Amino acid sequence: MKSKIFTLVILMASVVPMQSHAQERSLLSNVGLSLNAGLTGIGATVSTPLGKKFTARAGFGFIPYTYNYTVDELDLDLSSYDEDFEEYTIQEEIKLKAKLKVPETHFLVDYNPFKGGLGAFHITAGIFAGGSNLFHVNGYLSNINGIREILNNEYPGLGDEFNPSDISVDIGDVAVSLNENGSADAYMKVNAIRPYFGIGWGNAIPKRRVGFRFDIGAMYHGKPEITSPNADGDLMKAEGAEDFNKIISKVQFWPQLSFQLTFRLLKDK
Repeated sequence: MKSKIFTLVILMASVVPMQSHAQERSLLSNVGLSLNAGLTGIGATVSTPLGKKFTARAGFGFIPYTYNYTVDELDLDLSSYDEDFEEYTIQEEIKLKAKLKVPETHFLVDYNPFKGGLGAFHITAGIFAGGSNLFHVNGYLSNINGIREILNNEYPGLGDEFNPSDISVDIGDVAVSLNENGSADAYMKVNAIRPYFGIGWGNAIPKRRVGFRFDIGAMYHGKPEITSPNADGDLMKAEGAEDFNKIISKVQFWPQLSFQLTFRLLKDK
């Protein structure tokens, strides 16, 4: 499927030069601007003609979504200090923030196959490009000195040797250790380059000064992977999260439904 989408994008791009020379409208003969809102976030796009039936578009977008939650029970492995010590459970809070990290740029080509009243119908192909970390969960344990004091009360002198990396947060049956500064990180990774194909109605460069258009389609981001640099095990197989991860691993397409307010910046030259 991935190879077919790339082939389609290349074929459409190869047709553009022939059209641009054969038709009256040419590159930068006009410029359009759109403000976008949809399932890939909010952003803006700049458009220019590539012949009579093709329009090139380039822009950016992001999703301003975060979710905060708290884990109030942490595990501390004391065996590295003394083999007689057992694992110690700390009733201490660590606040975690889950954030969609999809700042992206997109490079798209619209093809308008019809004339007249149907001319607003378009077929779109191209790519969305962004970081490979689609989703990021991070947090920070702020009360490190308080934990040192608790450990010194239980095991005199141990708190002074304590390292935050000995603390772990359980996700199912997988322990995710903290970094030495007390922070925790986990990611959902996808392909950094994501081919897109869709259809829609409306012109990127409206015939009047202001217009409206919508698009529906999907981008291919590959098989998601949930990972952490400090995970003691496979987060994709974590107990309690396994069913969720089975579903996530099959979701290899990100749907796109966007609405755009378009502006015509120039008259055709």
